[in-house]
Amino acid sequence: MNIDELPLEVITSIFCRLPGKDLAIVAQTCKEFHEASLVEAVWLLKCKEEFGVDAELQEPEVESYRQLYTKVLYPYGHLLGVWQAQRGPYGGLVKIQMTEGMIKAVQYYTPVDPRVYLPIRVKDLFQVRLDPQDGLAHLECLKGKGGPHKLGISRKSSESDPEFTLNCYEPKKHGASMFHDLIMEELDDLTIDEFHVDHLKMKYMKLEEFDSICTFKSLEPPKTVDNMPVKPGIFKGTYGGHGIELIYVTYVGNRMMGMKITGDPNVPATKVSLEVHLDKPMVLDLVQQESVHALEDLDLQIVRPSSEQPQESQPFRLSSEVHDRGMSLLGEETGLDLRRCKQRFYGTGLIAMSGFRDAERTPAHCIIFNEDVMAFLWLKLKSVSIYSRVKEDIWS
Repeated sequence: MNIDELPLEVITSIFCRLPGKDLAIVAQTCKEFHEASLVEAVWLLKCKEEFGVDAELQEPEVESYRQLYTKVLYPYGHLLGVWQAQRGPYGGLVKIQMTEGMIKAVQYYTPVDPRVYLPIRVKDLFQVRLDPQDGLAHLECLKGKGGPHKLGISRKSSESDPEFTLNCYEPKKHGASMFHDLIMEELDDLTIDEFHVDHLKMKYMKLEEFDSICTFKSLEPPKTVDNMPVKPGIFKGTYGGHGIELIYVTYVGNRMMGMKITGDPNVPATKVSLEVHLDKPMVLDLVQQESVHALEDLDLQIVRPSSEQPQESQPFRLSSEVHDRGMSLLGEETGLDLRRCKQRFYGTGLIAMSGFRDAERTPAHCIIFNEDVMAFLWLKLKSVSIYSRVKEDIWS
């Protein structure tokens, strides 16, 4: 008996074990194989196995899972995931997922400075949709108020370092993004001053360079780590005149690292902003925290050996000379008691002049309040940044 003489159910079962691209080739060899390749269960399995897409088809534009796989997922499924925008020092966070029968990309923006406790904002970036008229996938830029318009996507052929580039063919449809609108989006009325406005002018001009062409690099989801102060993930943190930025907290050995997903002209995106030494925990009383000078004079011998059992909590205070970048506001708005912290560690923070000149790692303290909130006391700068976890499900 030849294989093409097998019952349709058997051929279908065999086809379920083939990769989608091989299945399309085999289907062209004979009538029986072609008929078996039209079975929806086969393509539903391919969509799920290869791209993690198993939602029911409810959109009229998509006729079948076979059409979804061949027209959308096979050519563009590599875009699904979380990506970091390469926009000079500013970076960016983008999520691309399958929704409503199409591939859709959204870009995440931080809340109004310094309100790190608020949700992140979301804006549509682009989409890949099936046109019911011609049955083809259309790539459309969604930036601006001019409606969907033509977009090109090029992919870097590297599995170890995934990367793609967007090229908008009609950037004029993005409209004149008024500078006033940018101020209203990124600053609270109470914080508008000449210093902040100058920073936003610089940011506005730099981002204009990436308005029509922008490259994106893949961000891997955080690995599960046990017995660490906080779970890995993305946090919103205050950075003075630069506003709120996103950092990606991960662990390397006994260090907690905070890599910038978004950045600024001083310390750009992709740089490690925070480095926390988990082998150097601290337990301080209120007297030892009276001033920055007192903290700087602390002998590292006071650091409690990491082998000792940590206390449930310890007192925390901020001296009057420290510039508070949104920390007290978070406490007031969320009801979090900032007079006690869960843990405290020695660490270093990365600072630099504009253009990442004269970069240096300076002493700092990382204060853990709970699983979702931590502070970073920059001793040299006499300032404290507050970080709040991004609770939106970025990685699903």
